[in-house]
Amino acid sequence: MKFLFSEKYLPIIWIGFALLILIGNFNSDPYVDFPLLFLIPVFLSSWYSGRWWGIGLAIGMPLVRLAFVFELWDVPWTILHSIVNASMRITVLTTFAILTDFLRKQQRRIDILESLLPICHHCKRIRNEENQWQAIDLYLNENVGALFLQGVCSDCLKEISTDLSKPVV
Repeated sequence: MKFLFSEKYLPIIWIGFALLILIGNFNSDPYVDFPLLFLIPVFLSSWYSGRWWGIGLAIGMPLVRLAFVFELWDVPWTILHSIVNASMRITVLTTFAILTDFLRKQQRRIDILESLLPICHHCKRIRNEENQWQAIDLYLNENVGALFLQGVCSDCLKEISTDLSKPVV
């Protein structure tokens, strides 16, 4: 089951989801319509598979519904009304797909920027949200919940012991 949700197969899932919505749309007749449902596969495909998959569904789904009007349904309105309606859906859904992709890219940038810590090169203190410099152990204790245990590594122990054995003048 895990292989189904790999990035390679996600577009197939979005297309299948879009087809299920179109089948439901077809079975409900031309008078009952839920265009908001079209947003779901467009959003998911734009967010997880990229802009072009979202745009593809944003164009394809209204065109399939337009084909229902041309070929399968007997509607009381004109073909021109159906074409205008489909054009408006394509415009709105394509804009939604582009904005969703833009939002996903901005979210990735925010995640990267939030993971950066400004740290002093010399003393290794961290600048916190109030723009004050704080010891790294205190900062991580407050923000991450990590507790630090004090100790001395073997290299520092050798250095300390040699410093202590030198006479003080």
